[in-house]
Amino acid sequence: MNLRSTLPWVLVAVLAALPLAACGTTCDEIRTSKDDFFARDGWIDAPHAEVIIPLRLANRLIYERLELRTSDRLTVPGLEQLGVGLGVELALTDVRLVPADDGHVGVAVTAAVRDGDLPLLDLIIEAQIRPIIDPRRRVIDVVLEPRRLDAVRPRFEAEGKRRLGAWLREALPTGVARLLPEAATQQAASAALTWVVDEGWPLVRDYLLSPLDDALLVQLTLPDIPLERATLRSTAGRHPALHVDLVTTLPVERGLAPDLRLVQPSAVEIRLAGDTAAEIANHAMAEGLLPSRYSADGDPDPDGPFEARLGWQGSRRPLKVHLWRLRDDCVYARVGGTPTPRLEPDSVRLDVRDGVFEVVRGPALTEAFAWTERLWGDGVQLGVDVARATDLDVAGAPLALRVAGVELAVGEVRVRMAVEQPRLPAPHAIEGGVGMVAP
Repeated sequence: MNLRSTLPWVLVAVLAALPLAACGTTCDEIRTSKDDFFARDGWIDAPHAEVIIPLRLANRLIYERLELRTSDRLTVPGLEQLGVGLGVELALTDVRLVPADDGHVGVAVTAAVRDGDLPLLDLIIEAQIRPIIDPRRRVIDVVLEPRRLDAVRPRFEAEGKRRLGAWLREALPTGVARLLPEAATQQAASAALTWVVDEGWPLVRDYLLSPLDDALLVQLTLPDIPLERATLRSTAGRHPALHVDLVTTLPVERGLAPDLRLVQPSAVEIRLAGDTAAEIANHAMAEGLLPSRYSADGDPDPDGPFEARLGWQGSRRPLKVHLWRLRDDCVYARVGGTPTPRLEPDSVRLDVRDGVFEVVRGPALTEAFAWTERLWGDGVQLGVDVARATDLDVAGAPLALRVAGVELAVGEVRVRMAVEQPRLPAPHAIEGGVGMVAP
């Protein structure tokens, strides 16, 4: 796990305020409560964390990397009997991600059919791609494979057939146009449209899209947490987005609630259930990546008498610090507080103004305020570090993400990541020369 090697600590005074307590039954009970906490195996099969990628952001970057390739001029067959020889060009104009069924990513490809500068119709193909999810590597790949799109039939906008008919009638010699019934013109336009759809799409797929064959549209490297699985879904609406739901192997008992907020179109967001944030910190303590034992003065000390763990409960003062001392005067204490995060240039500062001892068994303690600020503060900072380790690559453009905001909401921690990727060159057109042969 990518954690800071050192953490800023503030001095905390932890004082015994009552006479020595009997260590018989009290110590046994406190030891049992600690063992029970450490052995907890509650686990909910609901998202423990979520990564939200707005499609508007992804599509902008895909477009900026796109080569707007154009075919050679193609002769439209079947019009010789009308005395005209017309040709069209096919131009790739857009590739974008769209909402799809759960477990899939939708891709919409648009190719313009035009006669020089005259637009005739747009061929639109929408396909669903099943992303490649590798929880062990913590990577999700969305790959466009045009050669696998054989079974997908393109569609066109409603005005396309009318524009084809008008284009055809305009090209007819004056005498022919005057004598030819409208039905004959529309029949010829229908034949031309059938050819464009049946023959044009394979050309678009095999030539215009060929540079995107096996190309990564999106690659997401997930946060470095013990991961059980990752699933992908998309949402439509005003700001469509991809949502990657993560379930960890940690004993998370309360997952994320459905998010009814409007997606921010220009930022990647990572949501951590409060339980998840606490369990990430507890896992780091168990692995020796964060201090877990403390001296009576509150300093990190591998041989200190106090052992700490973190928790979250959906109640007033939701952030909890659990403390056990099993030497001399046995103590168990649970500290609750409501922190307010404040983003600083290189870290997140946590202010706690209502830290109180909610449960104390054994000699009383003081300075609940500071315990909460310090231990939970490092837990939240750790959650921010985990979110910061999320990497996103769109159409071959690695995105530099920076923490732009941290919010503690009901039951969760939200980290908003702004994109610092400089704008790429505008998509450039490639006229002809893509290997097409006119019929």
